[in-house]
Amino acid sequence: MESSVDRIIFEGGISLYRKESGFCTHLNSKGGPVIIHPTQLVETGLRPLLARLQLPTGVPFTLILNSEGREVTRFSAMGLFEHHGYYAFSLDYLTNALLYHLDALARNYETVRDRILDAALIPGAGLGNEVNFTYQPEPYFEFDAAITVARRAYDSCRYVLWRMWGPSKGSVPSSFSRTIPLYLLYVST
Repeated sequence: MESSVDRIIFEGGISLYRKESGFCTHLNSKGGPVIIHPTQLVETGLRPLLARLQLPTGVPFTLILNSEGREVTRFSAMGLFEHHGYYAFSLDYLTNALLYHLDALARNYETVRDRILDAALIPGAGLGNEVNFTYQPEPYFEFDAAITVARRAYDSCRYVLWRMWGPSKGSVPSSFSRTIPLYLLYVST
């Protein structure tokens, strides 16, 4: 997979970009970008969060990575469509929306970090070890959107559960938390 990866975003908004000579940072330093292998960042304890690949068509594709740096398996509605119909596509939409907002959150965090680094290059800026860089609402917008879509995906699971294991009569409960007790009551009888 590494050969098709053109960008990796780590915790702390640190990004590595693929260049001819390998991966490098894009920091504005006097010596230019720093060549670094992703394993060097992993060895410092930083976890990779996202990897962007260039598909053969030239379209970028973002992968969310788990704590070991491996791709998180994406949800696929096609395998569930036969039993769950369009509810499976709703879950597919919501999980892809969640991935989109997590990707955007990481990219916004990277942008805020870059703004702080750019400010540090100003002679006499006097930035210490800690920086309070106010009014950067974009990461909060994306965090809010990610939490909202995760909640919607969680609640939408009730349709799949009810359709697969619920009673054949009656309507789908109004929330996931109401579905579980009814499901447990149904299976215990």
